[in-house]
Amino acid sequence: MITDGQQTKDRGPYQPPDFVAERLKAKGVHIYVLGITSSVNEKELRFVSTSERDFIIARTFKDLEFVAENITNQLCKGRSIRRLMLDLLKFFVT
Repeated sequence: MITDGQQTKDRGPYQPPDFVAERLKAKGVHIYVLGITSSVNEKELRFVSTSERDFIIARTFKDLEFVAENITNQLCKGRSIRRLMLDLLKFFVT
């Protein structure tokens, strides 16, 4: 999950993130969370992520450059997938 703050509650149906996360985790889904900006609700997002190490914050989009390598190393084993993730994350910086 990539977010720039807190869940938007005033557009469309709303379900609390912890409710959705628990249902996904119960089905075996591993949830990685990347919070971007200083507006991130850390408590909420830490709960959503599967574990403490699956939660990363980049305070600015520029900071995302510094965490991109760490994220791709954690998530991607294959070289082509790793390159794709780096390109995706760099999209947010440019």
